[in-house]
Amino acid sequence: MPNNQFSETKPLQNFLQIVNANGTTVLQLTTQTDRSQRWDTILLTNTDTIAHVVRLFTHIATTQVLLGSVSVPAGAGTLGAAPVELLAAVFPATTQGCVLVQGNYLMISVEVAVVATFSVFVGAFGAEL
Repeated sequence: MPNNQFSETKPLQNFLQIVNANGTTVLQLTTQTDRSQRWDTILLTNTDTIAHVVRLFTHIATTQVLLGSVSVPAGAGTLGAAPVELLAAVFPATTQGCVLVQGNYLMISVEVAVVATFSVFVGAFGAEL
């Protein structure tokens, strides 16, 4: 959902596939830039046969800060099932996106490794400000 109080200068899209080899490692989802960013939507799909808890972090200087987590049901985003919207699950309904100051970025992990041959896909959509 766009937020008209900020002037967007450049749309951003980042995609990440979490597979068995990643284990529970915290992975960088977005890149740090020399401008502030606003992330409006982070969609999660799960091809695995089990639900996965996906955790969202922000990286500030040298510290990872856990923002929250959400359970992504098995099959979410596949076969006509809706994907899970991570930001809507983590932030209050009155929040419009996740604003990051210059140099900060988002990171993501699963609490239990994805079963071999399956994936949790992450799609982030936002803009530089």
